[in-house]
Amino acid sequence: MEGPHESNGLRMRISDIFKITGRGIVITTQLEGTGNISIGNTIEVNGDEEYVVIGIDRFNNALGPSKNIGILIRGDLRRHRSEYYGNTIRVIKP
Repeated sequence: MEGPHESNGLRMRISDIFKITGRGIVITTQLEGTGNISIGNTIEVNGDEEYVVIGIDRFNNALGPSKNIGILIRGDLRRHRSEYYGNTIRVIKP
């Protein structure tokens, strides 16, 4: 039986972070592991911060679709963005 904060196996490492005025924060990352991420999911950053996903964009490269995505989240980050680079994101089931 899964608890309310059970991960679905999908993990990501933060590559970059952007703030888009009027929209929110975009975290760029590369998909690792198996599982899904969807709009409305809650993600956990650094093991202690939770944010709601309000948008997802998958980037393409010259060779076709890649594992690089941008995740638009609601809210402001609690720390300076430079403290997040290389840290892990985990999907928490809603």
